[in-house]
Amino acid sequence: MKQNLSRKKAAKIQSIGGYILMIITIIRGLLFIPLYINFIGVRLYGLWLASGGVLVWLTMLDLGLGQGVAQRVASHYGKKDYEKTGQYFINGLLIYTIFGVLFFSIGYLISFPLPSWLKAGYSDSGILRACFQLAVAAGFLKILNDVLRGFATSVLRPLFPLTSLLIWNILGLVSTVVLLFKSWGLWAIPIGHLVTQGGLIFFNGGFALVLLKKLGVRFKVDRSIMSDLLNLTPSLFVARIGQSIVKSIEPLLITVILYPELTTAFVVTRRAADLVSHGLHIIVGSTLPGFAHLVGQENMKRSAEIVRLMMTFIVYSGLIGFGTYIVSNGPFVKIWLGEQFYLGREITMLIAISIMIRVIHDVVSELLVGAGDIIFSSYLVFAESTVRVIAMTVLIYFIGVPGAPMGMILTCSAFAIVLGIRIYKRFDAQPVFPQAFSIIKSFSVSVVIIVLFMNFYLDVNSWTSFSIFSIAVFISLFVANLVNGEYRRMIYKIM
Repeated sequence: MKQNLSRKKAAKIQSIGGYILMIITIIRGLLFIPLYINFIGVRLYGLWLASGGVLVWLTMLDLGLGQGVAQRVASHYGKKDYEKTGQYFINGLLIYTIFGVLFFSIGYLISFPLPSWLKAGYSDSGILRACFQLAVAAGFLKILNDVLRGFATSVLRPLFPLTSLLIWNILGLVSTVVLLFKSWGLWAIPIGHLVTQGGLIFFNGGFALVLLKKLGVRFKVDRSIMSDLLNLTPSLFVARIGQSIVKSIEPLLITVILYPELTTAFVVTRRAADLVSHGLHIIVGSTLPGFAHLVGQENMKRSAEIVRLMMTFIVYSGLIGFGTYIVSNGPFVKIWLGEQFYLGREITMLIAISIMIRVIHDVVSELLVGAGDIIFSSYLVFAESTVRVIAMTVLIYFIGVPGAPMGMILTCSAFAIVLGIRIYKRFDAQPVFPQAFSIIKSFSVSVVIIVLFMNFYLDVNSWTSFSIFSIAVFISLFVANLVNGEYRRMIYKIM
């Protein structure tokens, strides 16, 4: 099979596609959350957000094997061992199908007691249960789609699955809008998800068959490959448990410990920060298949350079993105939905710090997995997630909403240090992090700019004035960080 895409070109395609999808996500957030609140109601929508946390927990039933399959496929493709490349995908998909059936079965059973767990009233229980069941069906299809798309990405063919994802995301959103205006209420959300995932199954499945034909691979159950993947399962499973526990855990904890209406306000206040986090992950995620190829070829010096490039990008771009979020989030939420949904500057700042630290933690963990250090990274992810849930629960109970980001700050900081030491040793003590002095210098300048803008009086009460204000903040932070030579060199290399 001809490798007609370089790692760099494939990463660029992946990044561009990722940012297009991110733009769709931003538009969906801006337009859809007001529609949800209007057509569904604050309380029922808050219950739906909380049920999403339960659904995320169920995703642990795929045992986290996707990371192992992707790493093995990318590694063997980098070695030009196309037979094993295809067989790892085929056998991984077979295992995933079994896990998907288990996911659907348990999710369906959980749907019956779910409304009482979330303290839903009698009038909301029936629709919440039925919509959750549809979401479980969509989740089952998504499990299979993730493997299919991951296969194409691992063999440096990201364009088709990205295009498919773009098309079916739009069709799913259109379906949701039409159903909302036809007064379908909460039903509109899971049906939109089903449209998206159902269409993707046909597109991604067909493309996977084409790729297997090009690789010259036929379906075969390979016991040695099955054994290798299942040997990875215990460590990957505990990592998946950890990821499932903490993903969307804040809405669930706030709903159970406090009340659903506050959950909606928290999610709205955090919305823009999640988009910044997603934007940072796009670049990193786009480089992981190529990074795994380099490690598979035992090009450790170049691999260490990629690690440092990614960490430099995350740190400096994070300062710019989350700094803009801290300054602009108040006016954004007030114009978007109203001041009653904004939880204040203090919560906004805590959210920004917590997600910034979490992104650094997650990226180091992902790079370790890409380097083949799957077992250590997986068990550490589980340990951090468990400690984070305990910390968040205790802190939310005693101090309220601020406890959610504070718990994340404490646990992610501690475990990020451990992961950092591990990846430093993994690459034989080669420089894999940006210089500390450069970080401190950029951080100090960024803080000064943030404080100045936060104390600068400006009547931001329209989308036009907000756009001007937020762009001014972003450009100021970008220019301030661009003075740093390390950041300039990073941008040049990425471009």
